[in-house]
Amino acid sequence: MIKLTRIKGWQFLVHMILAVVSFIFIFPFLYIIATAFKTEFDTFNNPALLSLNLTLENFHMIAASGVKLGAYYLNSVILTTVSTLVVVIVGAAGGYGFAKFKFKSRKPMLITMLLTMTFPLGVLLIPMYIMEFKLQIDDSLIGLILPNIAVNTPFAIFIMQAIFRTIPDELIDYAEIDGCTPFRTWLQIMIPVAKNGLLTAGILCFRSVWGEYTLARTLSSSARSIPLAVGLTFLKWERWHFGIMSAIILLAIIPPVIIFLIFRNYFQRGLAIGAVKG
Repeated sequence: MIKLTRIKGWQFLVHMILAVVSFIFIFPFLYIIATAFKTEFDTFNNPALLSLNLTLENFHMIAASGVKLGAYYLNSVILTTVSTLVVVIVGAAGGYGFAKFKFKSRKPMLITMLLTMTFPLGVLLIPMYIMEFKLQIDDSLIGLILPNIAVNTPFAIFIMQAIFRTIPDELIDYAEIDGCTPFRTWLQIMIPVAKNGLLTAGILCFRSVWGEYTLARTLSSSARSIPLAVGLTFLKWERWHFGIMSAIILLAIIPPVIIFLIFRNYFQRGLAIGAVKG
């Protein structure tokens, strides 16, 4: 009885610590949401999260600022969606090849690919800009999509090869006995089994591309290609306005939060598989 009580006591302590840590991380987001719907007076004179004078004034000021927020949002949606889809497909194909096919240059190729992940992004900016200028795709969505695919694909391949290694080779043998081609085996058997890892790679890529600033700031200069992360920096006022800043942040984080909430279970399972068996 004493031992059981001691175990429950430790569990309670661990839960309390986790609750406190979670609150520390969540509180800034709650404060941003609350401040986005406060008046400027309440922002400075009513520090409480909840306010009786909720308003959309901050969002109206953003809409009236003249910044093409809708165009920036659309650019980000197109950029992130296309980049994520391509990265997930290429990552799944490349990861499957590294995990299940035996060829002499497999390890050197994998090591070389992983080494590209260590390159600072700033080193690649000038070569990317020169190449896009010569190809005449600078200041365009395709000019942003291609670099984001190149930057995120190695990590997706790394995740997927770890996931595919956890899948028994017997599934491939059974598929070959049933007459499946390698492509059909990958598409109809391996992909459904590895869907947790696939969605994990997709969520991480989505988050990376949606919030990417350095590439977008360097390679885009007009409303036809500028994404939201860069476009929001054009919102300027004569002085700091914390309500408007909070509204801007809220608008920027809504899509990634929605994507994570929808696929959170798959994301957690994918990370668990990679951590335990990767």
